[in-house]
Amino acid sequence: MPFEVATNVRCDGSGYLYPGGAEAYERELLAITSNVRGTNTGRTLLGFFALRQRQVTIRPLGVVDPHGTDQSSPASGKAHSDLGAHPIDAFWRNVQPRDIQGRVVPGVARGTGRGVDTTISFTPLVFSQDPETQADAVLVHELFHSMRSAFGMSERQPLGPDFRNAEEMYSIFVENMHRVERGYGLRSSHRRQQMSIDPSSGGTHHRMADNPLFHEPMRRISAMMPTIVNALARIDISYNPFRDWLDYVRSHPNAGLRPHASAAN
Repeated sequence: MPFEVATNVRCDGSGYLYPGGAEAYERELLAITSNVRGTNTGRTLLGFFALRQRQVTIRPLGVVDPHGTDQSSPASGKAHSDLGAHPIDAFWRNVQPRDIQGRVVPGVARGTGRGVDTTISFTPLVFSQDPETQADAVLVHELFHSMRSAFGMSERQPLGPDFRNAEEMYSIFVENMHRVERGYGLRSSHRRQQMSIDPSSGGTHHRMADNPLFHEPMRRISAMMPTIVNALARIDISYNPFRDWLDYVRSHPNAGLRPHASAAN
């Protein structure tokens, strides 16, 4: 039976084609979401969804979502977030919608910032053959994408080959925060098999002082979502790029200038 993971986040295993059907899928998701709620990062992230009246549904890959979108061929082959019937509502006001590579989508109206209901297409079974991928960490990554879409604040500004776009950078940062709490290896980039950051190092490869490419996206998210950035920054773990950014701005006051948007939460 479908169940609520958190306020405005639910799991629905309907249409699961593997042995055990929906019941088996939902039983496995109960265990995975328990791992998500078991970290400060996961609990904080799930709490954000209560701030907007937008629904997120976690369902199996290959299931047609309520908007009639076939989810059988996601870009990752394992999990992804679908923007629903009105994708321009997922993008910040007047922002040109972009694809996952950060390329402008031609002929599409600019974002409205209204926010959207989203579907996370996610089947844990496909991770069992990949020892470097943990299902709960993948789900945290996709939940952060969905949260940004629910708030109508997606941008997908291009950010080079390591991260593709700023949304992937944010989601990898939050995924890594969950990873360090769980004792997993950390992702250094969006590229496949890039799990090279040592958790004991505090994620030094992602230090703001060493990565000026991160500064503009961090300025934007801090201006758009100050409550969320501050909540993430307060999580007391060795790897925390949001805390690192706020510390960097305190020591380099000009780094936080040129806000992209007014406070929205």
